[in-house]
Amino acid sequence: MLETLIIILSVIIDQITKYIASIKLLSPYDIIPGVIRLHYVKITVMAFGLLKDQTAFLAAVSVIMTGVMIYDEPSYDTVNRVSCCSSGYHRKRDREELSAFF
Repeated sequence: MLETLIIILSVIIDQITKYIASIKLLSPYDIIPGVIRLHYVKITVMAFGLLKDQTAFLAAVSVIMTGVMIYDEPSYDTVNRVSCCSSGYHRKRDREELSAFF
């Protein structure tokens, strides 16, 4: 539940800062003149210029994938059990030592 709250708050903060930037950075803003300058740039493509101007599709895919990751998040017990068994740690002592890292 905490992880979900962190994700939601991160998205909200991200959207707020993007909104502020779109309003305040209509023209370039010098933080340190001649050294650091902020420009507002709106990126409407995926990696390597794929899916140009398909913002709605990319947003939908992002929302769907985020939902899948939240819904399908394995529990810590499952992760420990799978890690122990798939790595060859079958003895009780080995599992206890390995569980200290998870």
